[in-house]
Amino acid sequence: MDTVNLNQLIVGEDGVYLLGETPFSGFAIETFPEGNLATQMSLMRGRQDGVTRRWHPNGQLESEKSFREGKPHGRHREWQVDGTLKTQSSWNAGACIHANGRDGIAGSARSAPSDARIIHYEYDFQGRPTCVKTEPETPPTAALLAPDESEDEAQNDPE
Repeated sequence: MDTVNLNQLIVGEDGVYLLGETPFSGFAIETFPEGNLATQMSLMRGRQDGVTRRWHPNGQLESEKSFREGKPHGRHREWQVDGTLKTQSSWNAGACIHANGRDGIAGSARSAPSDARIIHYEYDFQGRPTCVKTEPETPPTAALLAPDESEDEAQNDPE
């Protein structure tokens, strides 16, 4: 696979990473001024696909996030600069199905508190969250229970 510097890519209006006018497939990397790796992003046809990793300046892993076709999918983890796990979450096609940690929500599809909301993150071109959206209408079979919805109702939902 090809590897390019992240600053060589242009992000199109649709969020596709372009090398020139072509959606890029391969690895995009970014380094700290001293040359250590800061970001490694896997792209397929211009969309994040695979694992994106970011490091703290001290070399400690900062985050490791999986994507499929440009959407968060799989395990996402973030660490403090000292290596302590900060947050972890599980994603399915852009929907958070489980999250915990200082910056997340606790619970899962079967154990979420009644006031839990689904959290969707939008990411910038470096894989950092830029916007958090909550969606109380998301079906509980796809993610966490929406507010005002009991677990019994969720189990009887035909979706």
